[in-house]
Amino acid sequence: MLNAPWKKSSSKKYEKLPHAYSLREKWESEELFFEVAQWIRDNGIKKPFFRTYFIYYELGEYQYWTMNDALENQNLINRAEIKRQDYYKLKNFDYGD
Repeated sequence: MLNAPWKKSSSKKYEKLPHAYSLREKWESEELFFEVAQWIRDNGIKKPFFRTYFIYYELGEYQYWTMNDALENQNLINRAEIKRQDYYKLKNFDYGD
């Protein structure tokens, strides 16, 4: 996971929430990608993210999470610095709904 190819998110929607992602297609092994995604879910902690929850696994200075889709539908793993935990306090955040 630490050696996975990470790309900074450039989404305008989340510019106040800096994070990076690693695409399944860029991993050396799809099997390893799914093992890591399952590890995050099995060993992480459920935390709020605005109107929903994600399961985060903390390792070093980062927290990692997948989206809430079925495991076989996962296309990426996200990561952000742990110090960025005040994201739910942002005002005027556009949820896009």
